[in-house]
Amino acid sequence: MVWRAVWRRPGQVARIGAWSVLEALPAFLIGHAVARAIEDGFAAGSVGTGLGWLAALGGAWVVAALAARQVVLAVAAVAEPFRDDLLTRVVEGAVREGQDSSAVARAGMQVELARDAFAAVVTTVRGFAFTAGGVLLGMLTLAPGALVLVLPPFAAGLGLFLMSLPLLARRQRAFLIADEELAAAMAVTAGGLRDIVACGDEDRVADRLAGRVEAQAAAARALARVTAVRTAALGVGGWLPVVLVLAGTSWLASGGAGAGVIVGMLAYLTQSLVPALNGLVHGLGVSGVRLVA
Repeated sequence: MVWRAVWRRPGQVARIGAWSVLEALPAFLIGHAVARAIEDGFAAGSVGTGLGWLAALGGAWVVAALAARQVVLAVAAVAEPFRDDLLTRVVEGAVREGQDSSAVARAGMQVELARDAFAAVVTTVRGFAFTAGGVLLGMLTLAPGALVLVLPPFAAGLGLFLMSLPLLARRQRAFLIADEELAAAMAVTAGGLRDIVACGDEDRVADRLAGRVEAQAAAARALARVTAVRTAALGVGGWLPVVLVLAGTSWLASGGAGAGVIVGMLAYLTQSLVPALNGLVHGLGVSGVRLVA
């Protein structure tokens, strides 16, 4: 249903892609601008050239900000029909099953949450894809040799995160179920406290509730362990390339990369690639898992 909601409106998808290219312009330009500002500008004694490159980068950020607004509008044009379709299915199902109005109201709230999660997933995945593409293209045109240091850990971190998503979704679903079962058991117990005391059944009921509490706590611990993979993925895919570029400075310099190029490579990593991967890990690891669960 999610894929159908996206691809049934190819015009909006094309609009999202076109504006995303402009939004990702700073991701491509930042390394080149920093490198040229240093090597052709300030280091060469040409302050005007250095400021010119920095001004070009600033202009790219202005364009990106305007494009980001258009992306939000285009994503909303996809997300709102998805909400309408999902709400229609939920209400039809509730009517067929004879559920009361309160159940329909709760389902409506869940549909709103699903709509928000859907929009967040589309925005997050799109932003990461175009930003990462701009960064890799910029690195390829600035210092191709540095990709040897960047691509393997980046691919490993991204792969680690993507492989953890199915397990993370299962753990999230198990936690939600355990939480709901605990809440239901507490409600039943609270409503029957007088009868429980009258029958002297306090110990048995307490043991049963303790089991529910332990099940919910175990589900929370399992979810936390899988969630820790996100931190590992970000460290491997985002920050390990920074360490490798710093450690490989001498090797890059021997290949003809100047100080400005190396600083530009670090700008690509710390200002574009790491934030993009961080956004994907936390955005997809929260909204995406919530949408599936």
